[in-house]
Amino acid sequence: MLTEAFQLNLWGGDGQQFAPLGDVEGLLIVVDKQRPWFPDGRTPAVFDTTVSIKVTDSASPRLQNGLYELRST
Repeated sequence: MLTEAFQLNLWGGDGQQFAPLGDVEGLLIVVDKQRPWFPDGRTPAVFDTTVSIKVTDSASPRLQNGLYELRST
């Protein structure tokens, strides 16, 4: 959904449990919430988050029932 909305590229990995999205000017690390974090094995926490992304097309997807919002500027 994010790759389509913001024309982001997968920057390595298979995108299943760990997906770096973006480029050298900005990168989002998207992980499965059940995947332990490397190197210390912590479980990811969930927080309300709003992210603004500078792109040419307008988009504003909301994920996890509005817990996460990403807006283009």
